[in-house]
Amino acid sequence: MRIAFGFLAMQDIVDFALATLRDRSPVGTGDDEHTGLHRDSHTVFLNGQVVQDGDVGAFRKGD
Repeated sequence: MRIAFGFLAMQDIVDFALATLRDRSPVGTGDDEHTGLHRDSHTVFLNGQVVQDGDVGAFRKGD
């Protein structure tokens, strides 16, 4: 008997990628008027469109 289960883990992947990018991004120093701007400016795109807050609920198999 064979049991197969397919699932999409895209939200988990995007969450991990964004967390890793933010953790490893420079934040600047106290003298920088834009402290954290680079870290907070990462953007997720899905099929050429910006995905707000990394929510990939519109992701479909093959995207």
